[in-house]
Amino acid sequence: FQIKILRSIKYQKQKSVMNVISDFIAQEKELSN
Repeated sequence: FQIKILRSIKYQKQKSVMNVISDFIAQEKELSN
């Protein structure tokens, strides 16, 4: 059960990193326009 929690936390972190990266890419596109 604890392993599941740790995995989901890890997954959440990966997801948030992806969100940050996609946000950054979107900002870069807006700046270049």
